[in-house]
Amino acid sequence: MIDAHTDFSRAKIAFLTDLFDYYYSFHPYQLVNLTHETGGPWEETWKKAGEGAVPGMLIPDEAIKIWILRNGGDEGEVLN
Repeated sequence: MIDAHTDFSRAKIAFLTDLFDYYYSFHPYQLVNLTHETGGPWEETWKKAGEGAVPGMLIPDEAIKIWILRNGGDEGEVLN
């Protein structure tokens, strides 16, 4: 293990650890299906790229937050 310094709060570290623990055993195709679902942030960004430039194909944080909340997440799960 490599020790790395972060400025994350204990709550954020716990959240990210739980997230990793849940998803690390998923097959890559399962992760693609989850992250590329119809109407999700990835698909919306991909559609915009077909209409014009999307520098770096960056998915805006706000789009991800909205998607999490729309899919049953709560404000406490959305990292700032």
